[in-house]
Amino acid sequence: MPRPSIPMYQFMNQSMTWLDAQRYCRARFTDLAAVMTMNDVRRLVTTVDSGYNGSVWIGLRAVGVGRWVWSMGDSAISQDSMWNPGEPSGDGECVRSFNGSWYDESCSTVLPFVCFNDSTGFVINNTAMTWRDAQSYCRQQHTDLASISSPEQQNLLSNESSLWIGLFLDSWVWSNQWSYFFRYWEADQPSLSLVSSNCAGMSATDSRKWAQYSCDLKQPFICYGGEFPFKQEICRSLLKQTLKTTVICFHLFCVEDDFNSVFL
Repeated sequence: MPRPSIPMYQFMNQSMTWLDAQRYCRARFTDLAAVMTMNDVRRLVTTVDSGYNGSVWIGLRAVGVGRWVWSMGDSAISQDSMWNPGEPSGDGECVRSFNGSWYDESCSTVLPFVCFNDSTGFVINNTAMTWRDAQSYCRQQHTDLASISSPEQQNLLSNESSLWIGLFLDSWVWSNQWSYFFRYWEADQPSLSLVSSNCAGMSATDSRKWAQYSCDLKQPFICYGGEFPFKQEICRSLLKQTLKTTVICFHLFCVEDDFNSVFL
């Protein structure tokens, strides 16, 4: 599903459960906020009222079905042949590259890592860090932890010792069903032990990172989209005309997820 190039974020300073917030956003805007890049993160946090320092709902929810995806968020893996035979073995939710193959590993293990820089390509850092700390470092200093999309790229790392790459096991999806896997979790999040905490909120403190909460918690939230209020104004005008325009308005308000299918 294509994404708008610049999502319009709207902070709602009223407390609702995650599901009620989702319904509110879908009725009045497009959906709960989806976040695809660090640029989106920076834009998202500017919408929160300056006096609020709790957490806010975003449109991320756990579904319980894990898949291996890249930290840069653009796609799931397609090169299954790069796993070493017998891998992934259930040892962890993050991935290291060693001797030309991939191995799953506990994310708390400290290892050197490889970043990706939009200008220079792969950048190997020999300082050992946890996977999450390595991800934060790469995002601050370069672009992100490296994605590997071909055997040729993997061969660039084949003579190196174990290195973190940007592959991790993810079981979270966006409310609007966009297939983007960018995540901005706190260091200890998400936690497998918090099985009843299946919805994601963003901290409104300086970190602006994400944590998991019970979906029944009531807190403010962020929607995205600015289209529906504009369409409501059109409908009020059109409804004064013919029955045919009533059908037009039905399409305006009942299509929830796909921008391209909304009739206007």
